[in-house]
Amino acid sequence: MLKKVRAQQRTLAVALEGGFALNTTYRYGRWRDDLASHPVAGPVCRRLIWEFERVPGAWHGLLPAEDPPLPDLPPGTQVRLWHPARAGDAERAEWRARVMALALRQPFRQAYREQYAPPEKGLETAMFQGPLVRMEAVLGVAVREGWNIEYDVLVRRFGTVTATIDFGWGHIYPGMTGWCGVRHVRLDRPLGELDPVLRSEILRTVDLLAAVGSFGWWDEEENTPRRREEIRRLHDMPLGTQSRLRRDALRRVLAASPTAAPRSRWPTAM
Repeated sequence: MLKKVRAQQRTLAVALEGGFALNTTYRYGRWRDDLASHPVAGPVCRRLIWEFERVPGAWHGLLPAEDPPLPDLPPGTQVRLWHPARAGDAERAEWRARVMALALRQPFRQAYREQYAPPEKGLETAMFQGPLVRMEAVLGVAVREGWNIEYDVLVRRFGTVTATIDFGWGHIYPGMTGWCGVRHVRLDRPLGELDPVLRSEILRTVDLLAAVGSFGWWDEEENTPRRREEIRRLHDMPLGTQSRLRRDALRRVLAASPTAAPRSRWPTAM
């Protein structure tokens, strides 16, 4: 029974997190009865930061785990998950301090969630150019995250917005190996016109792919067979003593951080 409840809670957490990119809102009456007060869903919802639209356009945050009595609001009040991309530095710092003070393990990364605000306003951003990435690692994660290969670029749809990643390689295919660099990330709508949460969530997924496959730094002048062979040799070398110590230290630090629970899904493209 406990295993089933935990599986249901993980499924709910995945669904709630996926609502970021869809700008999902709830009516307070349904949210209170079907989520916050539900015996299975309640423990998940109480560890998340929520916003309530008390008056049109004015949203107020609440962490139910910190303030157990739910507010007395009209059933039609709009409710949504708080996202750091909508907040300023002071507000983000305040929520992170409160989550830390409660030693709260959130169902997924929320208070400490990464947010992205690229300087570009057009269709493309160059913020991921530079790292040299290992394609078998990138493609392995891309499949799990819902990216597809279309016309030699990675493509993923987020509601009505489509994102593409161009690695500047002639032919990308499942099972591909070797090294590539991210040439550009392109959306089919201008970055400056997107909702900041949707824009941030799209770029967060791109950053995941770039981070998981990164090893070296891309330099067009050194993009030679000899340089690639040298990178391959370094990549395959075992870690030295100092590197192993740093890796173990990072694992301990990150394990103690208030981060999200591990994912257990295999999402598909929208």
